[in-house]
Amino acid sequence: MSIWRLRGVVDDEQLGSVSEWLLTGSITQLVLAIISKDTRKPLERWVFDINLVQTEGKEGTDAK
Repeated sequence: MSIWRLRGVVDDEQLGSVSEWLLTGSITQLVLAIISKDTRKPLERWVFDINLVQTEGKEGTDAK
């Protein structure tokens, strides 16, 4: 499992990694924490449980 911290602005590489993990089903939970720059204490924290659901595509194939 890979853990990374965002410092400043989220870049396309980090968003691409999260997108890939979501689409491939490699993660079951995503945690977003907002940390105070001054005190380093969490201001907000959200936990998202990931459950993939396959749907049928327009032409009868599985959507990706």
